[in-house]
Amino acid sequence: MANTDGIGVNFRNGTGRSNELISVLDEDTVALVIEGPVDDDGFIWWRLELEDGTRGWVVERFIIPAGQPINWR
Repeated sequence: MANTDGIGVNFRNGTGRSNELISVLDEDTVALVIEGPVDDDGFIWWRLELEDGTRGWVVERFIIPAGQPINWR
């Protein structure tokens, strides 16, 4: 995650701001993109999987490409 001014990014169980908040991801969190893009609620959303297997959705503007996953899980 990036571009949060250190606040972190909301990680939700679905697209749209009304969906349940799973957690707030730190700006340096690394995740695997597994689905998207989805245009909803005025934002572009991507579904991510964290290293621990948790899956959720974040707004595109907080994602920066890091390259191919190496030894994911």
